Amino acid sequence: MNVLVLKPSRQKLEFSLLTQGSERSFCAGQVGDYRSEEASRTALEEVKGAIARAASANTGAPLPSVIAVRGVYGGAEFREPTLVSPNTFARLERLIPSAPLHIPPLLNLIRACQAAWLETPLALVFETSFFADLPAREHLYAIDPNLTGRPGVRRFGYHGILHAAACQQIARKRRALGMNAPARVLSICLEARPELAAVLGPNPLLVTSGATPLEGLPGQTACGELDPSIVLMLAQKKGWGAEQINDTLTRQSGWLGLVGRSTTLAEIFGSRRRECQLARDVLQYRLLLACGAGMAALGGVDAVVFSGRSAAVGVGLGLWLKQKIESAQTDGNAPITIEIFQESVDRVLADTAAALMLTPRRKSK
Repeated sequence: MNVLVLKPSRQKLEFSLLTQGSERSFCAGQVGDYRSEEASRTALEEVKGAIARAASANTGAPLPSVIAVRGVYGGAEFREPTLVSPNTFARLERLIPSAPLHIPPLLNLIRACQAAWLETPLALVFETSFFADLPAREHLYAIDPNLTGRPGVRRFGYHGILHAAACQQIARKRRALGMNAPARVLSICLEARPELAAVLGPNPLLVTSGATPLEGLPGQTACGELDPSIVLMLAQKKGWGAEQINDTLTRQSGWLGLVGRSTTLAEIFGSRRRECQLARDVLQYRLLLACGAGMAALGGVDAVVFSGRSAAVGVGLGLWLKQKIESAQTDGNAPITIEIFQESVDRVLADTAAALMLTPRRKSK
């Protein structure tokens, strides 16, 4: 089965065409603006062109059997992957007040996909689905929800696709060893905005992200968790408005703010430069605190699993965390397993869409 994976973000549309059983994509790339109706049509023409060019260098273009579209936000409305049907649009439109930056462009992209590939099914896979059933004590904020002007303001996670797949890998390995009890897993997704989830069996109990991905661990350009009064200080002392504050906290902070230039996790953990070591120490410490919170929510930990584009960093980082955690345990718990989940989010999306095609009962109601 051939799966065309589309990953829309705020600034670009990434794509890859994958075949089941193949480790490599037939072709992959990215295009620019896709957010308006016209831009979506133009973007998908570019995707078609890229597929055609790749085909000319090979033996032909495999037509997609299904298109898998990654959604950033599905709220509590979309709790599992779904095939697009006529009522999907109404369900998405109900989410616009909660995600006005994400849902309208997603709707435009879906309609453009239906026009570009008339008979090809579309599968929606949302990052937030894994966190739709977080316990109320975890997802609620201690504020009057009517003050925000947006319905459903609550904590979500934004790397749920990889968290779910990584925890499934842990469960499979444990079952193969005859260990059927739900595993207590600290799942750490090492993306540009890192995220930790504490997961018991298939159920997340805690996540470091919040109502937006800004909350939580410091990222490549985002500050992560901070005292809310800092926002007030920037407004009062700098005279900044909401747009400038948002730009500073989301695009000019994090590792960029600490190092003074754009950098990566691999460089932070591999460089001996003082500013990189500072960024590493801050991230490690915040991650260690998050692990402690996750262990408290889980009542212990059996495994730590790393995923994401920088998952390889987890080899050394995992050993450091393992030493810190095990040295703090006094109850004789079994040693903690450190795992690396190496599959890309594209592969997980493709496999999810393929499985959905083979399970008609899971189609959208």
